[in-house]
Amino acid sequence: MSDTARLMQWIKEGEHEELDFKLTVKSAEKIARNMVAFANRNGGTILIGISDFGEIAGIDPEQEKYMMECAAAEFCVPALHPRYSVYHSKGLQVLAVYIPKSSKGGHHSIDREGQKRFWVRQGDECVSDEERLAALEARERKNDPIPIFSDEKKGLIQYLNLYHSITVNQYMQLMDIPFALAKKSLDRLYHAGILQRHGEKGKRNYTLRN
Repeated sequence: MSDTARLMQWIKEGEHEELDFKLTVKSAEKIARNMVAFANRNGGTILIGISDFGEIAGIDPEQEKYMMECAAAEFCVPALHPRYSVYHSKGLQVLAVYIPKSSKGGHHSIDREGQKRFWVRQGDECVSDEERLAALEARERKNDPIPIFSDEKKGLIQYLNLYHSITVNQYMQLMDIPFALAKKSLDRLYHAGILQRHGEKGKRNYTLRN
């Protein structure tokens, strides 16, 4: 298959859970979010040099690869190791960046202030766990809301990023809620695919989903 034919096949697919288009990379810090989101799902490909409308615009592959390498090394934790291919079409070049699925228990992006965030790919978007938690809370707010922040604005994600795991008793104390609601809330977040559950009944703890 020719380079042009392969690019046109991708363009026909459109952006989805394993494919993203970028005209160019302007910020290594921001593209890191896309990279870890792919790694935390099933892996995927970022095509640089393609507009959001599916037009081949072309780029300087070496310049874009430099930005991606900076993102992978400096703004992804643990560091990512993407693979690259250059495609040629009508005198224009497109860089394909292949992000493998994580094999290290999940990746975070980190900003210049040192704040880490966990991202996953949902459809054609990158969604943080904070956003997923907020969306889940909004859906269930009318019936049985899931506490995410305490009165002191101590967040569940913030807690897990610091301490990696939480028990029902710890969550109950963090949110100042009854034990039954704490257990039900953590189990709902587990069934929603946001948390992982470890250990036997009575000795369980919860971590962010990989």
